[in-house]
Amino acid sequence: MDYGAPKLIQKIAPEPVPQPVNPKLSRGLQVAKDVTGTAVEVTGFMASKIGSCTMALGRYLAPHIQRQGTKLLSSTCNLTEQEASSKMDGVLEVAAGAVEGFSTVYDGLEKSAGLLASSLANNTVKIVDHKYGHSVAEATDNTLYSMGNAFVAARNVRHFTPKRIAKVTAKSAGNALIEDHRNSLQHNRTPGAGPSFEGD
Repeated sequence: MDYGAPKLIQKIAPEPVPQPVNPKLSRGLQVAKDVTGTAVEVTGFMASKIGSCTMALGRYLAPHIQRQGTKLLSSTCNLTEQEASSKMDGVLEVAAGAVEGFSTVYDGLEKSAGLLASSLANNTVKIVDHKYGHSVAEATDNTLYSMGNAFVAARNVRHFTPKRIAKVTAKSAGNALIEDHRNSLQHNRTPGAGPSFEGD
């Protein structure tokens, strides 16, 4: 888009006289941009705090999930506790690889979507500025960013529902379980890593 926008601008004839924008409309759009920007900051802060709480709760639940999973495998599949623990470790290892791969892809897609939206907005404003003048371009800029802010704020607010919090807690517990499992494997594979003698 950054490459194509200047070429498109060269083919567009600007208006002989820059188009005016009603001052009331211009002020209203600026206020909308400021208000939605504040909403993004507030809802983002609240969502991050909820995320921290659910992650802490997930970390608390993770060891209990692993123990109960081992017991369940042991009782339903007629395995010894050691065999069930080994099976559980294998399942967690596969899950850890899948989660890591999915997280990498999802993170890449989310960043790409943000860059695409930002590039689209910026280049649209440049084209409008060239065609209709600064006043219309500023109004367009405020409108596009207000829409983007409203979308992000709405996405943040979705984290506040009880159902969503329960889902995020379950997801956090799963992530914590996998992360703890990976850390324990790395610790066990570290050369010279001996037993801990805390409290001796």
